[in-house]
Amino acid sequence: MTDSGDSIFNAADVQKRLEVINQQIATESESAVLSPLLFERAQLRHFLGDDSNALADCFSASHFTWGDRLALSRIHTLISQIYLEYEQKEKALWWAMSAVDRGPESVEAQFILGQVLAFSEFRRPAVDCFRKVLALEPRHQAAQLALGVSLRETSHHYFEDAIAVLTTYVADWPDDADGWFELAYATYIAEILPGRTQGASQELFQQVRTCAGYEKHEFRIYRCLNEVDDCEEMKAAVGILPEKAELETLAPNAVTAYALRCVWRVGPFLACVGNEATEEYKKEIAEESFPSHFLSGNLVACVVTAAFRYTVQMIKEVRKNEFDEAIDLAVLAAEAAVYATYLYQRAMPDQTVSKTAASELAQATRDDFQRLQGIDVDQLDDYRENGPLGDLWQDQPPDWYRSVRNDYEQKRAEWKLEIIV
Repeated sequence: MTDSGDSIFNAADVQKRLEVINQQIATESESAVLSPLLFERAQLRHFLGDDSNALADCFSASHFTWGDRLALSRIHTLISQIYLEYEQKEKALWWAMSAVDRGPESVEAQFILGQVLAFSEFRRPAVDCFRKVLALEPRHQAAQLALGVSLRETSHHYFEDAIAVLTTYVADWPDDADGWFELAYATYIAEILPGRTQGASQELFQQVRTCAGYEKHEFRIYRCLNEVDDCEEMKAAVGILPEKAELETLAPNAVTAYALRCVWRVGPFLACVGNEATEEYKKEIAEESFPSHFLSGNLVACVVTAAFRYTVQMIKEVRKNEFDEAIDLAVLAAEAAVYATYLYQRAMPDQTVSKTAASELAQATRDDFQRLQGIDVDQLDDYRENGPLGDLWQDQPPDWYRSVRNDYEQKRAEWKLEIIV
């Protein structure tokens, strides 16, 4: 579960290797040879996103693996990883425990168990797993970062331990934006404790912004630094948005509609990118999807992606009847959408984008809220523009937005042709 779309592998090369393995599997009957081939095919299929068949290969490889506990541990680790990526916590935990049982000294097995435990909010056992990984492999970068985060999330009694671990982390990996952000955030949270220097986190948050790939953290940095008070344009725009108490008057499906339309409104900004767009990113936008990873190097696209992720999580909370958490996430999604618009207007020349663009988008968001108050929620089964809520902008969208939308459609068409070729 990573936000990085980078890989040392190339999809075309993986596909070629997959074809070779398919031929080998088709003619092989010896279990000792078949099992590693099936496992390698599972890894390749997982890389390509074919997780259903990857799981099938893992189960087959496990069946043909006799007596090799370490090989079984590797197979069960991948099974757990796939289930974790689909947030199937119980299955992920079962297979992770099985992987550790068969390979107690396996770094990969201990690490996936720690990840599953952390995701399932079993913080202290997760901490123990990550410490075990570091005992086995002291330079395991992901485990050290995960240990710092898990310590911070365990309780306020572990804040100092978390800060110590993360301070060591950034000393070892000084260019890592994730490490600096987690250190800044742990310091920010710890400032509630008596005797701590207030404001020490501010310099750390600014340090995050000097690192490559910091953009995925930008919205959270902006909120932690309370930078809305430093910018009249953002302050005015955020003041237009409905507050949490207002959103609490809406039915759950109305809140879902509200948040979804927030991110749809800023979706066209995802095409406002340059050479930083990866092939995977282009494919997702061409297919009218939101990115599965943050796009390093593009601030606006990353904040739009953050808004989308808040909305996805909000929908999950609604389904679990956790309405208070859902409202909090809807508030964040709306503010992230406004912030993305502000960043876009700030980056563009005055003559092409109104300096009130963020406020105009915020007003369209409030208009949605007002219309949702008076709508029959039982009839609210389509949140898009051809549904009962109508156009995302109520009337005519601003000129700057029409220009962004046209650029988006043009880029989508270009990228779709690239994919076909």
